Amino acid sequence: MTVWTEVSEADVGRLRKDMPVYFTTLGLLDEAGHPRRWNGVLRQVLPAPVPAANTAAQGGAPAGKVVLYTALFDVNNADGALMPQMNAQVFFVLAAARDVLTVPLRLLETVPGPPEVFSLRVLENGRGVPRQVKIGARDRLYGEVVDGIKENDRLVTGIRQQRASRSLRW
Repeated sequence: MTVWTEVSEADVGRLRKDMPVYFTTLGLLDEAGHPRRWNGVLRQVLPAPVPAANTAAQGGAPAGKVVLYTALFDVNNADGALMPQMNAQVFFVLAAARDVLTVPLRLLETVPGPPEVFSLRVLENGRGVPRQVKIGARDRLYGEVVDGIKENDRLVTGIRQQRASRSLRW
């Protein structure tokens, strides 16, 4: 079965032919009771945006409207579970990493230089020491550590300021 999905113009530039893609649908579950997942590879992105019914006569999208492009990919539907016009949540896989060291992105600070290099603080001898790390694949919360820290390094996740006591007596 060929899946047609709409992709916003903000995201369409990151799509590449043959990249992995998967989707889930509402209500179709696998044997474990989780949303069933179908996998495929991106076949193509159509070169013209999806015409909206109310904008075709106007020659384009009205101000403030999102321009959408159509991406096509094929999936195996041998059991006939998928039907035309079903809603799906589609994910295009830009990068993937398994069994790697990760770090919360909120701990990273930008530094001048390559865009994949950041700074964070590592606890050494009771002090937070800045260390540069190279980050690979990432999602919204975590990044893959390519270089700079190793497993079991203790990261500084926050700094709490304490006021000195005014009435210290011995």
